[in-house]
Amino acid sequence: MAYMLMPIYNLDKPVGPLQVNQSDDVRLLQTMFNELNKLTPKKICDIPLPIDGVYSDELCLWIRAFQERAGLPVNGKAMPMQVSAPAGRNARVDWQSTAADGSLSVVYAMNVLLRQHAKMQHEGLKGRLRLAEKGFAAA
Repeated sequence: MAYMLMPIYNLDKPVGPLQVNQSDDVRLLQTMFNELNKLTPKKICDIPLPIDGVYSDELCLWIRAFQERAGLPVNGKAMPMQVSAPAGRNARVDWQSTAADGSLSVVYAMNVLLRQHAKMQHEGLKGRLRLAEKGFAAA
């Protein structure tokens, strides 16, 4: 299930061609892309993108367009960011800007852009999408 790890949204599983494409993860990407397209001066893509949680060729085109625009490797896949549980009682969660393959995460780049352009809309996605806030038990 897609989730929010304050103040970052992340995927639970990969989204893209031949990937798991969980509905919540797909819906998160669809929503973030639509919000970014409304808020940024240069549109990511002109193809309509419904927010229905169903992976489609259109979503793949959006991911590829965003990757190209952000200077990321273009493969049409959005991988979850790596997140590590805190090591000590007062340690913070360690979320990384990279995907497991070492490339800059599409989800990380989307979070940064959306927060820069509209912090309130970014934070409001949790409620709109009914996302759980993921926590980690202290070691």
